[in-house]
Amino acid sequence: TQAYTQEEDIDLKLANKIKDRKHIHYIMISSRAVYGDAEDLQETNQPQPTNNYGQSKLLIEKSLTQLLGEDRLTILRCSNVFGEDAGEHTFIGKALSDLKKYKKIVFHMSKETKKDFVPVKEVCRVIKKMAQRKLAGVYNVGLGVSTKCGDIAEWLILGYGQGSLEVCDNTVKGQFFMDTSKVNKELNLNKRSDDVIEQKCMELGRNLK
Repeated sequence: TQAYTQEEDIDLKLANKIKDRKHIHYIMISSRAVYGDAEDLQETNQPQPTNNYGQSKLLIEKSLTQLLGEDRLTILRCSNVFGEDAGEHTFIGKALSDLKKYKKIVFHMSKETKKDFVPVKEVCRVIKKMAQRKLAGVYNVGLGVSTKCGDIAEWLILGYGQGSLEVCDNTVKGQFFMDTSKVNKELNLNKRSDDVIEQKCMELGRNLK
């Protein structure tokens, strides 16, 4: 959440250590936050980050490109990655924490708002394949399917076995669609359905008991 500082830039420190080892390829985990408030996210979009996190990631992308060159660098711009997030400052992390503590999930946006959520296992699958192939360039990493936030909440509640969803504002906010066709084509990945999200959210709800 804080502004970028070079002292805390782990990527830059690592890149500096391997910059003269030309055989080493670098994979950077970036974020869809570099795109800013755009809804249709494609790698060709002009980055326009609107928060410190997105701005920091974009600065790191540029620093690593300058230091290592485009041929030795893979940038993975990930969507909303989630796993066992209870207690974390993420959308699903807060939802899980509130569900356990208050027996309800509170939205300050419309439950119809759609976003690309991707289980961490799916991201690891991409990272592993990318490490094997060493494909340079910028790639979106997500499920390639936008899911209603209201559905996410309902699946968590259903898995937990109790609770409710409270909506305080019906305005659609922060909606985005992640185009993952490039990475799917390059790594020969099948497009995933939001059944993967439903199953994982149900599992997270059950694990919360």
